[in-house]
Amino acid sequence: MSSTQDIIDKIRLLETEKESLLIEVEDLKRAADLKAAALESEVNALRDEMRLLRIMMNVTKAHDASKMKGNLDSKNQKMFS
Repeated sequence: MSSTQDIIDKIRLLETEKESLLIEVEDLKRAADLKAAALESEVNALRDEMRLLRIMMNVTKAHDASKMKGNLDSKNQKMFS
């Protein structure tokens, strides 16, 4: 059986450790929040880039298609002239 003083010392030690752990948990939560915000910004930037690239590709495809059509029309005109 432990003495009363040993129990008191153990409780104080555990309370001190608990406070320390709570502070560390809060620090880790803040760090996790910051990391999540940074990742969210990166993901949004990548989504924006993807949208722009899709728009650019569609414009390029449309431009290429009209170019090809123009080339075919001029070839057909030469053939039938």
